[in-house]
Amino acid sequence: MIDVSLEFDIGDVEKQLGAMKNKASLVMARAANRSIVTGKKVLKAETAKKYLVREKDVEAILHVERAARNKPFVKLVYKDEHQNLFRWNERSGKVAVSPGRAISYKKGRPNPRIYKGRMFRSQSLQKLGGDRKPFVQISKSTGELALFRRKNNESKELVGVGAAALPQEIANPEVMRRFEKEAAETLQKRLVHEIDQELKKG
Repeated sequence: MIDVSLEFDIGDVEKQLGAMKNKASLVMARAANRSIVTGKKVLKAETAKKYLVREKDVEAILHVERAARNKPFVKLVYKDEHQNLFRWNERSGKVAVSPGRAISYKKGRPNPRIYKGRMFRSQSLQKLGGDRKPFVQISKSTGELALFRRKNNESKELVGVGAAALPQEIANPEVMRRFEKEAAETLQKRLVHEIDQELKKG
């Protein structure tokens, strides 16, 4: 599980509010809640732009702990498990593993001889090699196609080949930099607006 918080200096807000500084926590909470809406949009868009996932997949694992007067900061929590890389064919509508069919054998020879895969949209399909070459077959647990490899060279036991978990993808430095920039800009704008509204009321 990964969480991201938006926190800020209450002293500066109190100074701007002057005699109405008791409203600082409320002002900050309102601004933070608006800024996290922008932050979520950025995380969804940037993650889906970079990886072979959809925005709605990212949306599904994001949970916002909203700010309140007694807790004037907002937290974005997200958690997910590693998914089999073959599932990304379904998640994105793009090719993550190719060929998209189960391996077969003729006279002891595998068909296809090698599979290719990728996680990034901008990445071309790469050969999935190594000592224990991955291959596609029907999963006994789900009855669906999935990507596997042998657990070790001596074992017949199979292990799934997983893609990065969505929280890892969201935590990509480029994605997080964009999130922090957009959320911080929105936060500052909303603070100015909320402070102005309170001063007008006073």
